[in-house]
Amino acid sequence: ILATLSSSQLINLVGTLVDNHPSLADEIANLVPRPTVASVQPLLSTLETKLQEAFPYTKWGPGRDDYSFNRVKPALEELVETLIDYTNHFTSPPEFPTTSFSFLHLATEFCHRLPNWDSAVNNEPKKNLYKSLEEYWIKAIQDAANKLGEGKIYGQMTVQEWAKNLEQHNITSQGMFSSAIEEFKSKLGWIIGIQASPVTSFSDQSSANGLRSAFGGPSNHNNKQRQQ
Repeated sequence: ILATLSSSQLINLVGTLVDNHPSLADEIANLVPRPTVASVQPLLSTLETKLQEAFPYTKWGPGRDDYSFNRVKPALEELVETLIDYTNHFTSPPEFPTTSFSFLHLATEFCHRLPNWDSAVNNEPKKNLYKSLEEYWIKAIQDAANKLGEGKIYGQMTVQEWAKNLEQHNITSQGMFSSAIEEFKSKLGWIIGIQASPVTSFSDQSSANGLRSAFGGPSNHNNKQRQQ
């Protein structure tokens, strides 16, 4: 019988069961598989499509005025709230930093694609989402640094990917992640040669040159030019 039910029907069924038997809440929660980045992405894409389809189209394309904003506002709020909920989940224990940064990259890409409106007031939800995402980036950076202190090890290429993604998001958002970049440089930059570690050094610094430049540090090429 359960196989014939839709997702919404199953959700309502479980919700009713928990309402009638609150003692089952913890047991059901333990049985439900934890979401993964791969399993959440289709849901976010569906909500993004729902947002796009809510636009009133004119012969000039989707509108960006107050009328259009009010039409898509419910779908916009649903997508933003879902992004925040899952970002909080994926940056909280017991998620590992690689998973946290992977989802942060995905969530920030969705944020970039949110519509820009004619009115500054209507752009506040997107602006506030950027601010929230930066806070979660900083949280993930600090968590990754703390795990280093516990003996965890991250590959240089992995950390380079985190840095490149963060830098690109900062460029695309016109500087909304500048504080996160500073935190990254302070806490993890030494792994890729952006900041020297008091206890560790890399023999091959060439792969870090581009990231040093991207994060505001000098490259070896620039150093040579200054010496000349």
